[in-house]
Amino acid sequence: MRKDTAKKLWSTLLAPALGLGLLLAVWLTLAALLPGPAHASDPVKTGYVVVRFGAHDAMVRAFTFTTPISSYVALQRAGVNPVAANTAWGLFLCGIEGVGRVNTAGDNCDNGAFFWSTWYWDGAQSQWASYMVGVGDSVIIQDGHIDGYVWTDQWPAPEPPYGPGAVAAYKGLEWLRPLQDANTGGYGTPNDTLETLLAVVANHYDADAWRRGADKPSLLSAGIGAGAISQRADGAGKLATALAAARGCQPLTARDIMSYYDEATGRFDPNAGYHAWAMIGLRALSQTIPAPAVSALKTMQKSDGGWAYGAWSNTSDTNGTALAIQALIAAGEPPTSTAVVRGLNYLKGAQNADGGFPWDPQSQWGTASDTNSTAYVVQAIVATGEDPTAGRWKVGDNHPVKYLVNMQLANGAFEWQPGQGANQLATRQAIPALLYRPFPFAQAVLSKCNGAFLPVIAKQR
Repeated sequence: MRKDTAKKLWSTLLAPALGLGLLLAVWLTLAALLPGPAHASDPVKTGYVVVRFGAHDAMVRAFTFTTPISSYVALQRAGVNPVAANTAWGLFLCGIEGVGRVNTAGDNCDNGAFFWSTWYWDGAQSQWASYMVGVGDSVIIQDGHIDGYVWTDQWPAPEPPYGPGAVAAYKGLEWLRPLQDANTGGYGTPNDTLETLLAVVANHYDADAWRRGADKPSLLSAGIGAGAISQRADGAGKLATALAAARGCQPLTARDIMSYYDEATGRFDPNAGYHAWAMIGLRALSQTIPAPAVSALKTMQKSDGGWAYGAWSNTSDTNGTALAIQALIAAGEPPTSTAVVRGLNYLKGAQNADGGFPWDPQSQWGTASDTNSTAYVVQAIVATGEDPTAGRWKVGDNHPVKYLVNMQLANGAFEWQPGQGANQLATRQAIPALLYRPFPFAQAVLSKCNGAFLPVIAKQR
């Protein structure tokens, strides 16, 4: 074979080989950068998505993954129905759960001045940090990762609720889930059922889908069946608050809140806590709270700025005060109202060094913080527009929300006080507070229940 012929043949064979080698090198480089396929041996990790739709409206959902994923994939796996625009800079988040949308061209959002601010929880700094990349370019790799989203028209944008607190709320609900009575759909007494209903709807769960099986009665049906609790003013208010948020109906057996109203005194009940619940319930039903009722609640305020939950007590307590503040805000009182300001000052004076609150700081039975009281206070703080994790509510490294998180056990339940063990009521009442949801959660005009909405009770075999 001639040398020039051999040289041409060698060149002909070498070129494809070099090309294949180059392609292989590029493929190996990309393979090293991209997440590998999931294997049965890969550990399943859990992350959380915290979504704040408004100042007093938030929810949390979980997602699982084995290999690194983007925030957008996390939103999809969390089941919150995200929509995004394909822009020149990558995916731009436009909507979550129907809030926000993409324009018709698909290359930008169509939300006017509103936008979704994006955050991640920086565990090392114990604070929210803004994402500097788009939802399609972020990389989630750690178990327990928390992403946050806030629907806003402000800049700088407000933060989501305290990250570990929102996760604690999710875990608390998961602990409550299997405790539901499969035969009634409820949780024991009418009050316990309504307290659970409030916790469930606070996280935007469908109460009609909250059931032990497809053929089992739902929590919503059990809540409707709790109409007998309305035989007291506070029960009528709590029933209305829960069913309005759950998109239920008014039980035929329920007593109307206004039937308790005394025009002569402006009171629904002599007890401030009961009176406050009635006011909150009226607001939940989109009904007008009588002006004399607002004045009557103010006259029940004690000289130290607090309210006693019941007329049987001579001293103020945090629970009565927190409910009174929420009732006043629900009635349209501004946070600068003298009664509200005095109430908040009383609560601040009752705060302990651990960041939490007792029932009564002057009680002869003890002044230690407890979960239930702290939860009510957090709701009152949020109702007035203050941050329960900062400002005057921070005591050293502690604050009320951190106290609540510290009261959660490994199984997801909350204790009433340290060492007391799992407590269902403490767990129920902690959840709305950790999601920054003061009463009432929502307003609705409820129609009377018909036969289709009567509670379904499964027969015991």
